[in-house]
Amino acid sequence: MLSIVVTTRRDSNLLKRLAGILTCLLAVATVISPFASAQTVVTGGAGGAYFKFAVPANWNGDLLMWNPGTGNLKVVYGDDLINSTIKRVSPDPNAQQLLADNYTPSGKVRHARIVSLHTDKDGLGLIENETDYSSKVPATNFSLAVALETIPSHCGFSPAEITAGWESLRGWVDGAPQPSATSILGTCQQAMALGIPGPCRFDPGFVLPGVDGRFRPR
Repeated sequence: MLSIVVTTRRDSNLLKRLAGILTCLLAVATVISPFASAQTVVTGGAGGAYFKFAVPANWNGDLLMWNPGTGNLKVVYGDDLINSTIKRVSPDPNAQQLLADNYTPSGKVRHARIVSLHTDKDGLGLIENETDYSSKVPATNFSLAVALETIPSHCGFSPAEITAGWESLRGWVDGAPQPSATSILGTCQQAMALGIPGPCRFDPGFVLPGVDGRFRPR
């Protein structure tokens, strides 16, 4: 998922800085571990993005030792074998509170304008995140375009698709109508006509799936 946010206040220097930040985000994504004393760094890449995970020197490979902010004690997976064999995890109370206080979207974005691009088969940032987020953020502040993939990726957008998202947001901030998936697709096609590599895979008819299918209630 690639989300771009700009407030309604026009600030050319801010936009230039955001453009630089966007470029960096497309090249490098950093995930910080909850361990302040981490000594080992593991790097990897997916869909053109690179990730850095700081992990403790004595890590045994068990992600569940990281004091999760959520658990699965009461989750029903819809499969008897999974239900009977999956490891059950209880959330750490402190981590659960931290998650609730800082990482749970409220939808209170005030005057921010948000253009979000998502690939439909992203296995790291599932498309259902958009279902949840769009149910909380006012529709007048939020535009979404979903690219249909043949091969799953994480943020595997073409240069034309990224350009379309950015230019659609810039136009919106400058007073143009709020962009839609249809208009973002059109901007992408215009970018390709100018020589920016495609393809343009945004599907204006894409229907967001329900959250509970893969995010089981807990």
